[in-house]
Amino acid sequence: VTGVQTCALPISSTYDPTMKAGAIAIGAIAAGAITWGVFSFMGQAPEPESAPEPTPEDMTSETPPTASDEPPEPINSVSAAATIQQVERQLAFHRQRFEDQGNHIDITRVASYERTLARLTGQFEHYAAADAAIAAAIETAGNQVGPLEAAMQIDFSMHRFPSVAERLAIHEQGAPLSGRVQFQRDMHANLAFALGDYDAATEVFEADVAVRRTSEHLIQLAALRAQTGHPDEADQLFVEAMENVHTDRAFQRATLELQRGLLDLQHERYAQAKEHYERANQHFEGWYLIEEHLAEILCLLDRCDESEEIYIDVISRTQSPELMASYGGILEGMGREEEAEEWRVRADARYAVLLEQFPEALGGHGLEYFLERGPAPRALELAQANAELRQDGEAYTLFAQALLQSGLAEEALAPVVALLEGPYRTPGFYEVAAEVFEANGRSEDAAEQLAARSALMTMFAAASDAPTTSADSAPVATE
Repeated sequence: VTGVQTCALPISSTYDPTMKAGAIAIGAIAAGAITWGVFSFMGQAPEPESAPEPTPEDMTSETPPTASDEPPEPINSVSAAATIQQVERQLAFHRQRFEDQGNHIDITRVASYERTLARLTGQFEHYAAADAAIAAAIETAGNQVGPLEAAMQIDFSMHRFPSVAERLAIHEQGAPLSGRVQFQRDMHANLAFALGDYDAATEVFEADVAVRRTSEHLIQLAALRAQTGHPDEADQLFVEAMENVHTDRAFQRATLELQRGLLDLQHERYAQAKEHYERANQHFEGWYLIEEHLAEILCLLDRCDESEEIYIDVISRTQSPELMASYGGILEGMGREEEAEEWRVRADARYAVLLEQFPEALGGHGLEYFLERGPAPRALELAQANAELRQDGEAYTLFAQALLQSGLAEEALAPVVALLEGPYRTPGFYEVAAEVFEANGRSEDAAEQLAARSALMTMFAAASDAPTTSADSAPVATE
């Protein structure tokens, strides 16, 4: 990999990592890259011409002025199942109206609703449908603001960062529009974060928070702090963000609890993580992403027998190869080797399909799987492609691990040393850095990394256990 930066290594990932019960070390790395894209662009809905991204907590029922009929009710539910039904009704309405009237606003909304369904269900097929819809929108309207912004958001979700940059350049060439300059600024900052340019992201995120401490601004900064050695600050920013979110915005409150749980998972505070996941489920019941993390944490708490039913249910809904592999690991731990191998074979087949269709989005997750299962050459191939695409701390950490597992210990030093020259710091990174240094006969350096990991874990535990204002009991905000 070329082009390694010293302070800005080669976010916002919208497909959250599912750690493998049979590969805790790999899971620690994945947890180090808590995925933040679920928060991106969750502010107030823009005007219809801007093609708002219809996230569950921020749907609108606005229609083009020429519409003579009314869409279904606005989307706002406290359960995933009800929200999915509401999104599907909105999607069907706008798809039909596009077929009848050919308005690009409707097909752009279809694309955004398909993306929302992907995030609500974990089914990648909705991303394919979103791609098809946004292609139709751009064919109908050209590079107008609404379709262009929706296309960027879909590309971002799928980690197609070069495409995001290309569309952003086109967006900036257009006539200045009220409110869109901020969109461009935010997109540049989120893209910098996703590509490991932590300095550039910090400059924007800190400036935004200094001007206005909205939940969106606080969440972006929290994401950055969590990946740069300040998980205590990240957690407090999440708490403050929760205080700014109205109690009827169930999806966003659930997501905040989920992210706080992932912080605890990353720092091996499993009981505390479980509490956050359970509160998340109380806010937004039945979301697969919460349930899969509950299943994972139960197993980490030596309650794997209780997680089995959850895994089977969520796999049936999502067809997630990561969960298939995780469940296989649980079965192996129970001594059910034949069943475990059956699930791993299913995971192999599903990964083959998804990696072919969505190589950028699945590259990192497939990499974690192949690091555990092999073959090593396939893991290294995916690791290099992932590092070249994303160039952030997680990608470089996984690349170092793949090099090490391939017997290339000396080559594994390069990504580790590059990360140490920048701000990226997580428990998973320190662990891999120690392994790489030890493999190269640098025992003192390895011990230094393990000491830094221990200090980070201790600091976060102390900060988390200190008395703090409860977000659940905070006054209702107006955001």
